[in-house]
Amino acid sequence: MIYTSGTTGNPKGVMLSHDNLVFGGRTVNDDIQVNAPEGYDFQSEDMSKVSYLPLSHIAGLQFDLINTMLYGSRVYFARPDAL
Repeated sequence: MIYTSGTTGNPKGVMLSHDNLVFGGRTVNDDIQVNAPEGYDFQSEDMSKVSYLPLSHIAGLQFDLINTMLYGSRVYFARPDAL
């Protein structure tokens, strides 16, 4: 379940399937590789990222967990008070 922020009313839950999240992760990765600058050697296992979004947020779930599991990059979690 992914929850909306409730900007148009009460927060609402949306159920996303595993296939949906995997498809989104692969699509984003393919897009990054196609649009990378010329000569850029994209190797996911050499990539690192810092997670600062809540994992209940779709972007936090997709980029910080799903894409990390699909392509083996490193993820570091920021402390809740880091921002």
